[in-house]
Amino acid sequence: MRKKKPVENRDFAFARPMGDAVRQARDKAGFTQGYVSECTGIDTRTILNIENCNGNPTMEKLYPLVRFYGIDPRIFFYPESELTSSNRAELRLLLETCTEQEATALIPIIRAILEALHSKNSDTLKIHKDG
Repeated sequence: MRKKKPVENRDFAFARPMGDAVRQARDKAGFTQGYVSECTGIDTRTILNIENCNGNPTMEKLYPLVRFYGIDPRIFFYPESELTSSNRAELRLLLETCTEQEATALIPIIRAILEALHSKNSDTLKIHKDG
């Protein structure tokens, strides 16, 4: 009988961004792996493996962690994006507080602003930051 080949993190491109995000969220919150285990029902060994970028956790294990920490799952799939940018995070936070009616009103405004910023004439736009 052949032994099963151990899972190596290089086989899973998402292992590093996922492990880093989970570990950083726990560190930021100041929680122990034991506390997270108690709160989520996930074995501490599984949490350790995820944080160390080992294995391929099931959605059953990953989902409670993402929800518990409030991690943006796009970090796992698009690690090259600037999801952790403070300006983008502030923008997302502002959008999260909008009602559906406000979001509907903002969509054409945001599209027009982005179009202007992306246009060839965007170098003539002056951008001011409050504060």
